[in-house]
Amino acid sequence: MITGDFIDGSVTMRRDDVEPLRDLRAPDGVFAIPGNHEYFFSHDDWMRHLSGMGIRMLPNAHVVLARGEGRLVLAGVTDLSAPQHGRPGPDLAGALAGAPRGVPALLLDHQPRAARRAAASGVALQLSGIRMAAWSSDWTGSSRRPITGSCPAGTRLVE
Repeated sequence: MITGDFIDGSVTMRRDDVEPLRDLRAPDGVFAIPGNHEYFFSHDDWMRHLSGMGIRMLPNAHVVLARGEGRLVLAGVTDLSAPQHGRPGPDLAGALAGAPRGVPALLLDHQPRAARRAAASGVALQLSGIRMAAWSSDWTGSSRRPITGSCPAGTRLVE
């Protein structure tokens, strides 16, 4: 999962810089959202290029991942800066529309500013930008508290 800001330049300028991402592999696929930088540099070209590298973009969309009997909703929203560049802004309701009820939802949102709103909407965990910001309920589901920080390289978040 990649939470945006792949680049700082056009596809022509940064093609070689992102090429190693083509080799990313994950059992359920590689998923991402655009960060603000993708809107600064020819958003449509970048979305086509990244998709062509096997990265599945989730702009205001979700997928349901399944392993055995377990399911997880993986949703993504666009960046807050998108409307300034003529693109749809983040739409959490749209991203979760049609998602199965009772299935935990993990949200990719480049900026953590809406984490409280996402938690109130039922998102179990939010990953944001370079640093992660999360809202997690306790085991009873009765309270939510912020979890923030960086993950060291090589950390396995989900088995």
